[in-house]
Amino acid sequence: MSPEPPSPGLGFLAPDIDVQAACVAACVRASTVCSVTADACLDEDGVADLRVVIRLLLDCVDVLTATSTVLSRHFGSLPAAVGTLLSACADLSATCADEVERSAPIEHGQRCVDECRRAADACDALVGATISARTSGRRR
Repeated sequence: MSPEPPSPGLGFLAPDIDVQAACVAACVRASTVCSVTADACLDEDGVADLRVVIRLLLDCVDVLTATSTVLSRHFGSLPAAVGTLLSACADLSATCADEVERSAPIEHGQRCVDECRRAADACDALVGATISARTSGRRR
């Protein structure tokens, strides 16, 4: 009996659907917290000084949302594009965490930092799992 070809759906990119689902969940959580954090920054007295971090938070919301949306549906024909999106999401989430930690004085800023770092780690884990599965699955 010959092995089944990879599914063109959710399992095509991720060798383990749990890794993919964890990444989607982490991106959704981080997106929500980034949005709340940006809104809270707007209520700060020195809002003008927070323009850079607010814009970064909003960019992060957009990229996290796009990543979770793409990972939640069929993308089997574009694994390279999904890998690029995951890498960009990991980079932006880590940058956002660093900037919020450095410059956002709001009370719940640490939650944003933590969720962004979790999202970055989850994206990196999914990229790593995918590369590992593809490398080990190659014919020699």
